[in-house]
Amino acid sequence: MAIAVTSAALVVVLAFHLTIALVAAMLVYTGGRRLTDWMERRTHLPYPAIWSVIIVIALIVGAGGFVIERAAEAASAGKGYSGLAVQMAAALDKLRTMLPVWVAAASAAASAAASAAASPAASAAAA
Repeated sequence: MAIAVTSAALVVVLAFHLTIALVAAMLVYTGGRRLTDWMERRTHLPYPAIWSVIIVIALIVGAGGFVIERAAEAASAGKGYSGLAVQMAAALDKLRTMLPVWVAAASAAASAAASAAASPAASAAAA
């Protein structure tokens, strides 16, 4: 029965492209278990499992709040989507100088096709 449940869970993960979520969940679970074990050995608090869950949740909420705050600051600075697109283009250009020639050529062709598809003239012609 356990093998069937595990197999079904793996099929769902692969079908919905949730591999990153699975890895993140495994890391959180492992971190929580290790924190619980450490708290049992070192702190002798009552209910160390509950305390470790509270600590892990606080860390996740804090990290999420930090990311959201940084995104809000970037949006309020007027950079928004266009600023992000400019930063991505600069990073890709920098990456192109470090890549082998054949990879850089393929990347340049894909980038040109994407920018042509996203240009205002292309969207006006499509409308």
